[in-house]
Amino acid sequence: MQFEVATPAELPQWMRQSRRQIDWGFVLTGLIGLAMAWTIIVHPGIPVLSDLYTSAFMTSDLAAALREGQILPRWSPHANFGYGAPVPSHIPQGAAYLAAVVEQLFTGDTSAAVKAVLSASLALAAMMMYGWIRTLLSPTAAVLGSAVYALSPFVGFTAPHALGDLALVVSSALVPGVLWAGARVVQAPTRPPVIFLTAGLTMQAAVHPALAAVSAVTTLVYAVFVGRAAAGRVIGCIGAAVMLFAPFWLPALANSSSVTWVDNPAPDDRVFHLTDLLTPITLRDPALLNPPLMFGPGVPALVLSGIGLLTLARKRTRRGPMVLALALLVSSLAGAVLQPTAWWFVSVNAAAAVLAGAAAAWRTRLPLALRRAFVPAAIIGLAAASAPIWPVVDTGAATDFSPAAQIAHQQMGFDTAILARGQAIPTTLIEPVRADPNLVESYRHPLLVRIRPGTPIRVTPIYTQSHASAWQVSAMSPQTIVVSQAYYPGWQAYLDGVPLATARDPETGLTRISVPQTANATLLLTQTMTPVQWVGWALVGLGMVALAALARFTPASRARELPRYDTSEARLTSVAVLGVIAAVLLTASPDAPIALHADRLSSLTGASLLSADAGPISLVAYRIGSSSTTPGDTLTLELYWTAVSESTRNVRIAAELVDLDQQAWVLLSEPHAPGLIDTRLWPADRLVRDLRSVHLPPDLPAGIYQVALSAYTCQAQCTTDQRIAFRDTRGVERQTLLLPQVIAVSGEPRE
Repeated sequence: MQFEVATPAELPQWMRQSRRQIDWGFVLTGLIGLAMAWTIIVHPGIPVLSDLYTSAFMTSDLAAALREGQILPRWSPHANFGYGAPVPSHIPQGAAYLAAVVEQLFTGDTSAAVKAVLSASLALAAMMMYGWIRTLLSPTAAVLGSAVYALSPFVGFTAPHALGDLALVVSSALVPGVLWAGARVVQAPTRPPVIFLTAGLTMQAAVHPALAAVSAVTTLVYAVFVGRAAAGRVIGCIGAAVMLFAPFWLPALANSSSVTWVDNPAPDDRVFHLTDLLTPITLRDPALLNPPLMFGPGVPALVLSGIGLLTLARKRTRRGPMVLALALLVSSLAGAVLQPTAWWFVSVNAAAAVLAGAAAAWRTRLPLALRRAFVPAAIIGLAAASAPIWPVVDTGAATDFSPAAQIAHQQMGFDTAILARGQAIPTTLIEPVRADPNLVESYRHPLLVRIRPGTPIRVTPIYTQSHASAWQVSAMSPQTIVVSQAYYPGWQAYLDGVPLATARDPETGLTRISVPQTANATLLLTQTMTPVQWVGWALVGLGMVALAALARFTPASRARELPRYDTSEARLTSVAVLGVIAAVLLTASPDAPIALHADRLSSLTGASLLSADAGPISLVAYRIGSSSTTPGDTLTLELYWTAVSESTRNVRIAAELVDLDQQAWVLLSEPHAPGLIDTRLWPADRLVRDLRSVHLPPDLPAGIYQVALSAYTCQAQCTTDQRIAFRDTRGVERQTLLLPQVIAVSGEPRE
């Protein structure tokens, strides 16, 4: 008797699922990403000198709001010295929100929650990249491209460690995840990818809107190129995501005239250029508190990307991935022109990973015995090239992110605790903001004093929450009181459940409440839903309907199953991955047995040594790009500072280009904290690098110039009465420090 053997496609669905094997490509790439998170996992607390510190404060605020039942927090209650600010209403906080959910559901600790989200994002970034490239090319190409992405200096070091940008790290996982879903929608549309693309775009918009726009545009370009029939479905997903995100953007747009944007007292004037992609990967000086940032994928990855680009260009049938990568590059660079911050390096590195993955096709030219060793050898080479980024510079650790710690942070004159360096804060207060000493003092106690003593009503606090406060009040006659709470549309007062007239005080921007005559009544001030917010949630309903319609008219049949990473190749690749993990453990841990860094003070090699104290800090060396230049050229100034005593005031340094008569011609830098790090945070025996690049005016007369430095103790606007003197080794004091090196400018002489 003969039996007919069924093919895999003829088997029932449950049997096909049971026959599936694990795709070891996901496992191996996830381990690479997790290895890059090792230093985050073992670091005690949250680094103080990165933006991760501010993300932890925001996470703590959002977690407290979640505990109070605020599913979509819209208010930062402790900003502006406790007056509050509508930060979550105008600046997306999706990354901190994820950490707050993790804190609320799992860890109960802010530091652990932030590090968990950061570590999981790095692992998922590698896995999502594998899934995306596997859809476009092959599993082997996907493993190679994912390794390029996870081991790149920007994804593995700069974003999580040097910048500490939680939104960028989460986006490093969301961008390839969204593009993966988009590729599935274009190639073989089924219901799950449609849902994932819409949900992914919505989540990406909540984390980083600019990268969400780049992902949407890139997916749409790919759909038009590969199959225009899928473009309509992609547009539908984008439209549904816009509607699902309406509870944020619609109220923010409607209330934009209600807020003013106040510059951060610690501005971030860094500008990133395309040339930063070519920053070499070098060993770091352990004495340097702020080592140079690295943004590009590295030379080996760039070589692989070039090979991959040539490979795709030669194969007409595989030009889809090339178009997708180029569209990602172009849209990223276009966005970088509008917003020249570090965000676009995420998508640029993602494009490089796709092109690098295509280089795996060249392994077919190798002898059969070497083909399987191509990817493992490439992973080892990429890891060796990126090894200098593994050891993380110790910048101190913080574990207290309570409201009292946030207020103390602001009292010391630091930047806003919940916002990244350089980020302006939306506020409704009238400048200048003066702290309420009673409110600030009450942060030491369970209940905050938001109604000032001396108000003509009797007040007993009942409770204080992030979005509501309640008091028991008695008033002998109708009174109008001003609450130490910044006003914003949605704040509404109730007296025993009866609405009261609530408005913005025109002199301060605080909340003004009209209280009638009453005795022992409960006064409640709470954030309520505004009509615009209701419209936003109605759009969410429409977005769900639109998504359901898209899913309804999308085939429910199962898409073609993609090939998995070959098991025999996975065995050899696992050896390389385990070797990378072992290398990280041996070199990147705090007490690592192998010191993978340059010699101490090696960053001063070639610099001109100097010793001049400016209060608690001292200039120890400098480096000027060139001793001769011409008008219109770029002049580079590199200063190295160190702390010589404990600082109680922030010291700011300004630099000018002066002639031999001490006349200033070019302002090289406004007063700023060297290295953009508040001098009160500098640890002892560490160097702070301050790099400035200035374009000389084209009409600068020819002559001999010097760099003149001035020091100030100020926070925002510096005046001459806040100037401090420089003191040299002989004890001689000067108001201006002239660097000895002269700069010869050629061109037309001065008249």
